Amino acid sequence: MSLKHIVAVLLVGACAQLAYANGVIRDPLGARVAGRGGANVAYADSGMILHDNPAGMVHLPAQHFTEFGVDLLFTEILYTDPTSPRETNDSDPIPLGNVSIVRRTGDDNFAYGIGLFSPGGFSTDYFMTGPIPFGPQKYKSFSSLTRILPGVAYSIDDKLSIGATLGVAVSHTELEGPYFLQTGALAGTPLLMDLQATGAALSWSVGVQYQASDRTAVGLSYQSENRFHLDGNTRTNIPGLGQSRFDTTVDMTWPRTATLGVRHSVTPYHVLGIDVAWFNWSTAFDHVGLHMTNPNNPVFGAAVGSQLTEQFPLTWHDSLSVRLGMERYFSSNTVARWGYSYMENPIPNETLTPYVPSTLQHSVGFGLGWKMRGYETDLAYQFFFSDTRRVGTSSLIGGDFDNSSVRTQVHMLYLGWTKHF
Repeated sequence: MSLKHIVAVLLVGACAQLAYANGVIRDPLGARVAGRGGANVAYADSGMILHDNPAGMVHLPAQHFTEFGVDLLFTEILYTDPTSPRETNDSDPIPLGNVSIVRRTGDDNFAYGIGLFSPGGFSTDYFMTGPIPFGPQKYKSFSSLTRILPGVAYSIDDKLSIGATLGVAVSHTELEGPYFLQTGALAGTPLLMDLQATGAALSWSVGVQYQASDRTAVGLSYQSENRFHLDGNTRTNIPGLGQSRFDTTVDMTWPRTATLGVRHSVTPYHVLGIDVAWFNWSTAFDHVGLHMTNPNNPVFGAAVGSQLTEQFPLTWHDSLSVRLGMERYFSSNTVARWGYSYMENPIPNETLTPYVPSTLQHSVGFGLGWKMRGYETDLAYQFFFSDTRRVGTSSLIGGDFDNSSVRTQVHMLYLGWTKHF
């Protein structure tokens, strides 16, 4: 098995069958952050700060800080259209994970760390009645985003710190089901598609934290876009022409983000946090490009050519997310958390499909943390939900998704362990 296929298997095993909030970006990472609704960029109490705002690493409460988390995901997606009046896509509990290791130097002005995070993805798997000439077919999609990020942070003075990461992002994408070509001379041609592709891209971030007072901190972070050229293959079946296999490149971009956050100690026992995040979907998910070459069926190749270049239109718009959280400390060993977040949905109704039904808008959650035998344990639960989204006339050629609707709910359980000394 090649390295590419090993990476693909690991990613499929690590990621989940879901539609994430904020389009397809997960909010939040880790039990401690989830309990307070996702607010994190002005905090310095979780290893997830390496991903969310690396400047906070110099303010972690110990020189050696390690965090490991496991999240369990349950999805409920209800899709309807005139030929499939009620199709439910419910997942069994599926694990996700994140790990981070941070070390601070003896003078406390410099910190470094490395982490593995799974911040994005989507997946669905239906069996529905497709349009003519297909009949009953599987509609399946999967895409994952994993980041491996080394990072550093430096405290300029007792108030201002800066940080950055530079690493690699890995993505795996699958699409299986009926499809109508959307661009070029063959636009409108129906086919069955089974696509798989995997690739890596540069990933980096920068951030600052400012300790405005003993009670208030402000954070600002920027996460780069991850621009992928995924390599793989596509099996196609065009009615009347038969089957063919193509070598395939998928051009896909995960969005850049910018987040501003504030953490404020209202009292010695109550801490309030708020983050506002911007997602640049209009650039990243304007379309997904497919370039298919070298068909292995000569009849197929003679009819459609030696290559197919396709652009799948998405036309998503930029979105904002607001995350609000509160913590109540009962002692130095016990804390309760609760939070709410609102995620503006970036998908126009006209390009909404069962392949990417990421319609979540709201989440509520709570958490509990305690210290015992040298470890800190955090437990959290979040419920994500949305209104029903309805499509009138789809802008996608073929009419497959006209007069459809989708409603999404997600339950997430988080468990995290932290060790520091």
